[in-house]
Amino acid sequence: MSEIVIRFWRYSNSYNRAGFNDVTYVPQKVPTLFTALSAPAGLASNPRIYGVNSNSFVVKQGDVVEIVINNYDGGSHPFHIHGTEVLPLDSMC
Repeated sequence: MSEIVIRFWRYSNSYNRAGFNDVTYVPQKVPTLFTALSAPAGLASNPRIYGVNSNSFVVKQGDVVEIVINNYDGGSHPFHIHGTEVLPLDSMC
């Protein structure tokens, strides 16, 4: 099981940022799915090939992945995920 810690902070220029395990996302030059499908056999399961700041976690096909998000940020912009389908199983709200 891997623990993912989400933190929120404000840069000196007043921009709010969030990071997973203290890493903010930087778009990759090569899309992740293209990398996974075109990588040599055996390399697609290595998170390092997906690039710096991609914060990749590689799981096997058929694995069930449970992500627990604890939003301890007191700010007015709630945590949310873009570009994915999320099925909340429980909420404290």
